[in-house]
Formats: sequence, C-alpha cells, structure tokens
Amino acid sequence: PTRRHDWKSVVVWIDNPDLETPKIVGVSMSKSDTKYYKELKTWDGEYQDLIMWEQLTDAARVALNDSKNFGRAEVPFSDEHYEDHLDKAWPL
Repeated sequence: PTRRHDWKSVVVWIDNPDLETPKIVGVSMSKSDTKYYKELKTWDGEYQDLIMWEQLTDAARVALNDSKNFGRAEVPFSDEHYEDHLDKAWPL
C-alpha cells in the first residue's frame, strides 16, 4: 500500500552555529521501510533560506500541527513531535 503523506528528515549536526562556515560533525537521517537513494555531497550547492518555525504564518503552523491533515504520517517538526525526533537523531 502507498501513503499519501510521508515525511523524511535529515538533521545536520554542526560544531558551532555562530560561525559563518561551521563544520559538519554528523548527519542523521530518518528511518523508513521505503527505499530511498541517499548521497551526502561534499561540494557547494545552492543555498536556500532557512525558514524558522516562528517565521511560518499562523495558518501554516496550525495546519502542520493538525495530525488529521496527514493521515498516519507524523510531521517530525510539529510541536508535538519535534523534541522526540531530535532526541532520536542524536548520534550515539
């Protein structure tokens, strides 16, 4: 069976967020029974603006926090799940 909604996550752990070019010290990816091709690139690519949770509109945050919008899928960065997913991503 296929899912209509699914979320995959990557957490990039850096040494110091205050540096202009912090060093990547670890990468954690979400686990899945679905096969996805993953490849860590070592060259510079395009930069995308980082959008913080607080920068989203109220309507966007409400929609992402409403589990009824995503069936069985769990939004990993919702208020309910964020801390748990971040704890699970911590490298051992």
